Amino acid sequence: MISLPRTRLLSRLDAAIPLLLVEGGAGNHKFALLHDWTSLPGAEVRVAVDLDPRQQAHASISDQLRYQLQLAGVPVPADAVASTPGEIIAGPLERAVIGLDRPVALAVHRLDEIPAEVARALIDLAGRLPAFRVLATAVDGYALVGMAVAAGVGYQVIDDTLLAYTEAEVAELLARELPGADAGPGSVRAVLAATRGNPALVERTIELFGPEVIAGTVTREQAFWGWLPERNGPEPFRRALRTLAQAPRFSPALLHRMFGDERGDYLLERMRRQVGEFVTSPTPVFTWTPALRRQWRRWYAAQPVEQIEADRTWLAECAQATGDIELALLMLLGSHRLDQATQLAGDWLWELGRGAPQLLSEALSSLDPAVLAGRPVLLALLGRLGPSRGEPAADPGIAELQRTLLEGRVGGSTIAQLDRLAKVAVVALDTGEVGVAVRAAGKWAALAAVRAAEVAPALSPGLVSDAMLVAGTLFQLDRADLSLQLAAQFLPLLRRNPASTGGVEDTRAAALSALGTAASVLLGHSRADDRSPSADHLGHPLESVARAVQQTWDALDRDDLDAADAVTQVAFARLQEPADWPILVAHRIAVLVAVGRSDAAAEEFAQRVRPERWAAWQRHPEAPSWWAVLAELMLARSPGRAGVRSVPELAEAVRSLPRAALPRWCAGAREVVELLLLTRGPGEAAALASADAVLPGLPHRTRWNLGLLAALVRLRAGEDSAAVQTVLAGGGGLKQRSAPIALALAGRDEIDTLILMLPPSAPSPVRESLALALRYAGRPGGDQAGPRLAGRELEVLAGVRRGLTNAAIARELFVSVNTVKFHRTNLYRKLGANSRQELLAAALRLGL
Repeated sequence: MISLPRTRLLSRLDAAIPLLLVEGGAGNHKFALLHDWTSLPGAEVRVAVDLDPRQQAHASISDQLRYQLQLAGVPVPADAVASTPGEIIAGPLERAVIGLDRPVALAVHRLDEIPAEVARALIDLAGRLPAFRVLATAVDGYALVGMAVAAGVGYQVIDDTLLAYTEAEVAELLARELPGADAGPGSVRAVLAATRGNPALVERTIELFGPEVIAGTVTREQAFWGWLPERNGPEPFRRALRTLAQAPRFSPALLHRMFGDERGDYLLERMRRQVGEFVTSPTPVFTWTPALRRQWRRWYAAQPVEQIEADRTWLAECAQATGDIELALLMLLGSHRLDQATQLAGDWLWELGRGAPQLLSEALSSLDPAVLAGRPVLLALLGRLGPSRGEPAADPGIAELQRTLLEGRVGGSTIAQLDRLAKVAVVALDTGEVGVAVRAAGKWAALAAVRAAEVAPALSPGLVSDAMLVAGTLFQLDRADLSLQLAAQFLPLLRRNPASTGGVEDTRAAALSALGTAASVLLGHSRADDRSPSADHLGHPLESVARAVQQTWDALDRDDLDAADAVTQVAFARLQEPADWPILVAHRIAVLVAVGRSDAAAEEFAQRVRPERWAAWQRHPEAPSWWAVLAELMLARSPGRAGVRSVPELAEAVRSLPRAALPRWCAGAREVVELLLLTRGPGEAAALASADAVLPGLPHRTRWNLGLLAALVRLRAGEDSAAVQTVLAGGGGLKQRSAPIALALAGRDEIDTLILMLPPSAPSPVRESLALALRYAGRPGGDQAGPRLAGRELEVLAGVRRGLTNAAIARELFVSVNTVKFHRTNLYRKLGANSRQELLAAALRLGL
């Protein structure tokens, strides 16, 4: 039987229009409408087709059209040679229409979803042949109308809202479908309010919710089911929705995994139009509206517990298969499968701890403390997601469990020890116990290195996750050397055993590589370039800090102080808690001091760094930060100290530290700090001797800057020759130019002296690196800046100041005379000089 809205629609169609569009929600009633239209009496041959939108091959679509035409009794001539998609589609159809003695009308379901070339060919054909027209349904006919306008084809669009049932029609339908029921005006109004009169929704709502319709209590959420096709009857889809109702969100990938591609696409399209919110960034995610979510909870609360747990287990399996680990863990916790949940959390702890999902945090907080006590990984994850990260849990029971874990014994096999140490390091860091955190992470790195033969065959997603967490913890707690060691050990294992990493699309390998690169650049083992992996996979704020450190040294090594300033400024501003990242604080201050803005450094520190957090984390009695000491030393020498300790106070604090309290101090760190603290007095010779002793075995960048500090001390003691020898010893490992940031606090005359006293045989990397320091002293205090001179220009200027000829300067710098002339011309232009005397006077005036 043709329903009233369909009859009304068919009566509105204009037989003289080549293209007829029925636009709106693509319910199954639309295809039924096309079949109803083909069965009406008329002079034309009507053919209804439902082309598969997934079929992109034009020849296959042409075959579908040919088959439907032949079923309708329209003979199709043999194919001619076709060279374009339009000819492939329209050619057979055009020859069939021309060869027939009656008009042909083609009814196409979902014309806007098939390939655009096919739709355009059919519309063009409707405009060319007076004996051919198209009736099409479309969810959104905008593109089809555009094709018709471009081709000059007349069209008629009937919106889906024009098909809505009236109150009289709903009353008639209720009387027919629910005979004997007392369905009054209240029932009619409830149905119209829930369905907005949509024919498919009205008919299905009455079919599925007869009692609620009669009572006038049917809701829009219930009417939603009316959109679902009855391929296997309504009950299988009700079961599917019952399962989905357990999840707070789901993605297209999850629907495809659970129901297959076709049914999954259909469900997603209908749900996003009716009862949910569809978020497309960073990945498509569908969430229930709050009202419907509450309805689902009431509904599935009445289901048997066994059924709910089975549904959640199935959801967990599908979510894990599609990479939604958070949802999988939520479902496992909800179904009380704690062993599986613990295993999953252990395998993916690094990924799960990078965000702050509220639902997962709530699910973990609701667990019995006795459950968490026996599962350290869940306790560690709860700390990662907690709102008070960096401090003990607000819940006394959880805080007690955290203390018990930190104070517990670590034993068992190598893998068991590594597992325990990783969880201790994570919980300690998240509760502010930085001393315990760095010692546990350091032990983890040492044990993994010593027992490498046992670690390699035991590689698993959980072990890789722990390695990522430990490497990040060490980087945050000033031990970039150990982060680099872990990256060097585990990266080859990850690349040889991708199935054991647990990561998706090599994100773990990429993240570990980025962290290792940042540590390597920081230590001077390698140089950043365009091919260096970025830290985009690490997760904020580790990502921001690691990338900033890498880019800062790249800029400093390139003699680009402006870029270094911009990089550190952005990273410093992005951090929610800068006090937790002394490595970035020290870099930011060093760059500002280098560009002559010490006052700005003190101001930024005072505004952005919480004193109580800085004191708790970076002046920790068991594990003070050496980067924090460097930062405070640079601030202590600048005007307007931002509440930091004075130089004497820092000296006393450092010299009173026992060796056991220095787990955050890498090789050479103490010597660097002590040389910065040096004054002319007792202990100077001992500190220099200690620096000389450790110098050869240090990483290149640490060795270079420690050598510069030692040279500066000797220079101030009048030992010029020894100072130069120390510079050469410190730069002995340099393979390329390396920024001498230690000289940011040196005077202009001291830097000039070190450069001028370098012997002609000094290695080129040492000479080029030392020349960068001229830029640090080249700006006066405050924000007043002179002309920007390149490093080579400063070297040429130094030669001119010494009275050297162009040829002598060329021999000293190992360049051609023409190169010297080029740089000398640039110097005259930048300093506004016309002679050597004017050049030197301008340089003296600007502090160059």
